Amino acid sequence: METHDSLLNHAKEYLRHVLNDTAPDSVLAVAWDEFYKMYDDVIRRFTISRGVPYSQLDDCAQEVWSDVMRRLTLFDRPADRPGLRYWLYTIVRSKVADIFRKNNRFTTVLEDQPEPLDSAADPAALYEKNWESQLLLSLLEQMKSELSPTNHAVLKLRLIEGKSVQETASELGIKPEQVRYGYHRAKLKLQSAISLVMGEPIGSTKKSL
Repeated sequence: METHDSLLNHAKEYLRHVLNDTAPDSVLAVAWDEFYKMYDDVIRRFTISRGVPYSQLDDCAQEVWSDVMRRLTLFDRPADRPGLRYWLYTIVRSKVADIFRKNNRFTTVLEDQPEPLDSAADPAALYEKNWESQLLLSLLEQMKSELSPTNHAVLKLRLIEGKSVQETASELGIKPEQVRYGYHRAKLKLQSAISLVMGEPIGSTKKSL
């Protein structure tokens, strides 16, 4: 979903009037209502996807919108940077981390973590890493029909298990060149899948892909 520049600009202008305590005209008011309806659902879906319980969904969404209203007038996306959906996602991510810190719910959220947790680590960072891993695993499962068995295995070994090219080649009984080529092809499909879900690549995936 893309936001038309005119709608975004009208929404920003509406907020400038609100922040300056001046009355926006009816055109700007209608534009803001449309903008809000368009992205409230996106914000709530992002919030739910990060594990916030439904009982706290409204409060978290309200906190996100408070930040959006303060900061949207400063939002300006150059052509080579992530768009509005990803900008909203980063705000949701920050607010959700605050909620989990306050509620101290990370023991429950991470109870199925396969490795021992470092007690000195930041709980929000641990949750972030776990959530992104689960998202990648889910997308990989959905992509089985789109990838050859070999390329699917290459992507999982390299991206999820963190194995080197040589280790992957040895485990699958193929040449390192096949690993590099297969990983390149598979990661392009994964990047497209992530963009459909999030609008832009998620943090750790953006670095590792």
